[in-house]
Amino acid sequence: MSPLPYADLVGRAQDSRYEPPADAPAPRPAAPAAEPAVLTPGGARGELSGRSLDGWQVGDLIGAGAAGAVYRALQPGTGRAVALKVLTGAAGWQGSFAAEARAAALVDSPQVVRLLHAGDGLPPWLRDAVEVFADPLHLAGGAPRLAHLAGRSLAHVNRTIHAAQGRTATALVNALRLEWAAARLRLGGEPVAAIAAACGLANLSHFYALFRARYGATPHRYRADAGRLTQNEVEEIAKTPSRQGSRR
Repeated sequence: MSPLPYADLVGRAQDSRYEPPADAPAPRPAAPAAEPAVLTPGGARGELSGRSLDGWQVGDLIGAGAAGAVYRALQPGTGRAVALKVLTGAAGWQGSFAAEARAAALVDSPQVVRLLHAGDGLPPWLRDAVEVFADPLHLAGGAPRLAHLAGRSLAHVNRTIHAAQGRTATALVNALRLEWAAARLRLGGEPVAAIAAACGLANLSHFYALFRARYGATPHRYRADAGRLTQNEVEEIAKTPSRQGSRR
């Protein structure tokens, strides 16, 4: 008989109606998959056991895959046992990681792991600087302004972001700019060129390329989908020949 997967075995063993066969391996206590979860980007597989990661005391490696690894860990302050998922730091997984965290936060079921925290992998000094930088007063200053707020050199900031998230400081800055621009577009009324310039992306071609890559639509179409078109944009879209598949 082939052994059952660990999580499946524990889940069945916790069901009072389940009677394991005589030759089934005994389930180990405290199933990591049943514990609340913590998601954190950045880190290498098998290299975090015994270390502290943003206050989380990392224990044994539970399992690993292409995107990252899951460890036993203790929550800061409470000492609660949790499952800690850490990404490898590859840039391509960042979007999936954020989507996973958002989806998990919406689920409230005794049958699903509860999300306690989703981190960005950045050290506290840089995370604080990013929170301040996200204010529109600073966005136009770009990566140099972020480094100034962090009190570190731009090279140091860039290395830290790349190690934690697998992307450059400029990529992080542009992501924050686009989030702010998307929020302004949803509010409606403000010209796209003015929004782009205000967040430090005055080159409209560059702004459009970044925005479409992030949101899958042009700024005008994004605002249309949000139901917030200006009169000029209504007229502009009306003049544009309809092409199937042009929206996304």
